[in-house]
Amino acid sequence: MPEPLSITTGVLSILNVCVKVGYELRVFHNNTKIVDEAVGELGKDVESLKQTLEAVRETLEQTDGDSHTQQTGHLGSHWRNIQQALESGEMTLLKLETVLQQVNKEVSFLNAPRKQLRLQAASDRIAIFRSQIQCSRDVLNTSLQSFI
Repeated sequence: MPEPLSITTGVLSILNVCVKVGYELRVFHNNTKIVDEAVGELGKDVESLKQTLEAVRETLEQTDGDSHTQQTGHLGSHWRNIQQALESGEMTLLKLETVLQQVNKEVSFLNAPRKQLRLQAASDRIAIFRSQIQCSRDVLNTSLQSFI
C-alpha cells in the first residue's frame, strides 16, 4: 500500500527527472537552428507536469497525516492510483531523457544537421512520450482536484 512518504518520494523523484528532461530539451533547442514544433510543445508539457507535481507535493505537505493513512476503500484506491501515475510518469520521463541524450549527442562534423536527422528519426517515439506525459499530468491533476 502506498504511504504518504512513498508518494512524496515519488513526487520528488519524478520532479528531478522533469528538471533533467527540461535541460535536455533546452540544450537541443539552443544547439539546433531548425527545431521541430513538437519539441517546443514537449517542453511545455514537461514544465506543466513539473508544476502539477509541485502542487501535489505542496498539497501533501499541507494535509494532515490522518488523511493519508486510510489504505482501503475509495481513498486507498485513490492513493494507489496516484502512486501508479507517478511510477508510470517517471518511467516515461527516464526513457524520454535517454532519447533526448541520444539526439543531443555532440559531433564535430555537421553537428546541427545531424541532430535534426536524429530528431526526425526519434519523432514517433517522442510523440508517444508526449502523449504519456500528458496522460500522467491529467491523472495527477484530476487526483489533486478530487483530493482538494
